[in-house]
Amino acid sequence: MKLIFEIVLAALTFCPVAAIIDGTFDANNEYPSDGALVFEIPEAGSDYATGCSGVLIHPKIFLTAAHCVDDTPFFDDNGYPSGPGIWVSFDNDLSDADTEGGKCTTCLDIERAVTSSHWDIPGSAGDVAAVILKEDYTQAGAAELPSLGYFDALKASKNLKKSPIINVGYGGSFNEATKAKYDLEYLGKRMFSISSVKSLGKNFIGLNMNKNQGNGGSCGGGK
Repeated sequence: MKLIFEIVLAALTFCPVAAIIDGTFDANNEYPSDGALVFEIPEAGSDYATGCSGVLIHPKIFLTAAHCVDDTPFFDDNGYPSGPGIWVSFDNDLSDADTEGGKCTTCLDIERAVTSSHWDIPGSAGDVAAVILKEDYTQAGAAELPSLGYFDALKASKNLKKSPIINVGYGGSFNEATKAKYDLEYLGKRMFSISSVKSLGKNFIGLNMNKNQGNGGSCGGGK
């Protein structure tokens, strides 16, 4: 199992779908346990789009953000899929995935989504949801989450700012023409970037995001 230093920044911030800034396409499938929610777009003739990123922490449990599943048309009040289709995929390039029966051929069925009861409390760190798959996904090993106090211990040992943070998520990068903060070109591919740590807050890690210094990040402004 690999240790994830942070739980896919794209899934923990209120970002547009294009999540990774100044990232690199995961062409060699180095991060196979990082996937994405995929949802149906009925008005587009049963086409599909890539939603929030997340990470496999158990063969049947996909960890993502609560705001991506709670109070959406894809799940009912009890967290069961309803309405337009929604699935999970670990395909590293969903931009050219084949379709069959209105969904991508690599899409996995969802049994239920369970969200933290604290996710919408201002200032809390509870924007987390566990999406339970109908079948075990065994093509990638589950990621190992950091232990409680892991980053505090790194800070105490003065090693926090020396530790690179790997950001993994689906999306795109800055629009080169405008350079606007949230004007991101959608790619629909698994991307990764490496950041250095700027600060450690109560509920977030502040990251340096300057590509001239070799730092990439997420569209959440480095948090």
